[in-house]
Amino acid sequence: MLLSARIESSQLVSWTSVNDFVLSVTMALRFREDPTLTSNWGEGDNNRFFRFTRPDAASAYRMYEATSP
Repeated sequence: MLLSARIESSQLVSWTSVNDFVLSVTMALRFREDPTLTSNWGEGDNNRFFRFTRPDAASAYRMYEATSP
């Protein structure tokens, strides 16, 4: 179970438009269970790429974990 998460940094990696872009995000994560059981996520700093999209400016962003920029 995730106890806490904090964004340490973010950096723009790819820009298509205001409605479609990719960020590299470093998050500090802390888990209740044994961190070795968290699979792809580890205790402490985790670096991931996230793609943000939305159909138009009035819509909310959708966030997807990306395997690469």
